[in-house]
Amino acid sequence: MSERAPFPDAGVLHSLMEKHESKLAARDKVVQSLKDALAAAQGAQEKALKDEVDKVNRKNIANVSKMQEAYKKKVISLEKKCESVAAQKDKEIQRLKAQLQQQDVTQQKDYQELKRQAEALKDDKKRLEQTIKAKSTSIAQKDQEINNLKAAMQKQDAACRQQMKQHEDRLKSELAEEKASIQAACSASQVALKDEIRSLHAEIELLKANDFDTLEASLLWLEGGKASSADELTTFCRSLHDRLVDVTATSTKLQGLIAKANDAAAKRREAELQALLRGHNAEVEALHSKHKAATDEAVEAAKAEAKDCMICMAAPKTTYFTACRHLSVCPSCRDKLLNGPPNRRKCPACRVAVSQWREVYNT
Repeated sequence: MSERAPFPDAGVLHSLMEKHESKLAARDKVVQSLKDALAAAQGAQEKALKDEVDKVNRKNIANVSKMQEAYKKKVISLEKKCESVAAQKDKEIQRLKAQLQQQDVTQQKDYQELKRQAEALKDDKKRLEQTIKAKSTSIAQKDQEINNLKAAMQKQDAACRQQMKQHEDRLKSELAEEKASIQAACSASQVALKDEIRSLHAEIELLKANDFDTLEASLLWLEGGKASSADELTTFCRSLHDRLVDVTATSTKLQGLIAKANDAAAKRREAELQALLRGHNAEVEALHSKHKAATDEAVEAAKAEAKDCMICMAAPKTTYFTACRHLSVCPSCRDKLLNGPPNRRKCPACRVAVSQWREVYNT
């Protein structure tokens, strides 16, 4: 175990405490003397400051008095000026009040006039809306009529086309039958002509054979010395020559008849074909004319209805809008439309907003 340090004696402790107390007392004296010196210095400084402040206050009071006098004079001058200005302003205010009253009266009159115009515009707007509604209904009805007319025209066109096709087929069939009949007739005619030609050839051959037989007999008779004279021989030769001329003429005539028969058959066949074609063309032209007349009549009726203004339905359309290029209104309705509310400045045909337009004159 460690040894404890010995405690100092009580006398030593008492001595140390006395020394410490004496030091504290000395320090307190020094502090008190410093406090006294500081208090004295503060008192002197406060007195000097107070004297200085009093001096400055006296000067300031004198200056303030002078300034107050000058300020009072200035205030009096300003009050006079203000009174003068106030009098002028009062006059100006009175004049402005009179002007305002006059303007108020004028504005009241203008307001009443504008109110009257607004009521009139409302009435016009209601009438215009009713007219537009009625015209829209009429336009819708006319559009429906036009669509019905177009559908009827399409049906009529289809029926005409079907009728034309049936008629053309019938004519083609008749033409084919007629061609077959003509060809059969021509074939029969050719057979008859050929039979006649064969008969004529047989006749010619028979005549030739008879002539040859006669000639041969004559020659035999001549060779037999039966001819009595030169005159008889001359006569016989002349008869042979005449007979030969007759045979040649008959042959030529028969060939001419055959050629004429062939030409007549060809011409008759061509004439019949031309007649059939003319009849077919006439019927087709009649159908085309009928269809064109119906189409032109419907188009003219639609054009006549489409010429009227889409708003009033009375005056002709002479204005088209550049935004949509619709020819839709007359000048009067155009002016009402463009001078109306901005949200209603629209083309009555397509409802596109419009502002610029051009006039179209009908010739």
